[in-house]
Amino acid sequence: GVPMPSGRAGLIAGLPVQMALRGLQAVLPSRFSERSEGGRAILREATRVQARVTEACFFTQEALPMLWSGLHMLNLGEPAGPSADLACGYALMAAVAGIVPVHAMAEAWSRRVIELVESVGKPYDVAFVLQRVSSYHLWMARWDLAEDGFRRETEIAHRVGDQRLLSDGLTCLSGAIIDRKSVV
Repeated sequence: GVPMPSGRAGLIAGLPVQMALRGLQAVLPSRFSERSEGGRAILREATRVQARVTEACFFTQEALPMLWSGLHMLNLGEPAGPSADLACGYALMAAVAGIVPVHAMAEAWSRRVIELVESVGKPYDVAFVLQRVSSYHLWMARWDLAEDGFRRETEIAHRVGDQRLLSDGLTCLSGAIIDRKSVV
């Protein structure tokens, strides 16, 4: 793997590189796609690990490491092709793009991630993605989309017996309902 740049200067210098690579991969995906199954497996694993780093940065609210790590995660995952790990990465980055705020990107990534996870993900992955995307909708006061997403997440979590996701989903759904009532 590639270590995260150290210090503010390293992150500031490294961020445009990750942004440019993300743009090039989006415009010329075939130029970057990994051809061997072994190479794709390594990239999927690297994407999974980088997603955990990005999530840690998200919760510590460190903007530069979060952006660098998130873009690096997508740059690792895209050449490997569709995967649940890439979907979870896009879910995280859709939320990040919404916070930055770059809403057009957050919207595009939110749509992409739902399509991606529904085609390649397991129920846990779908619920994970729904929670992140629905949280973005909640932040944007899109009550119906947020509540529908949280309800679907809790249904999946209940069906597969994932108590943590169920608890998280119910908490988010309750918050969405309370937020809507306090605004209306």
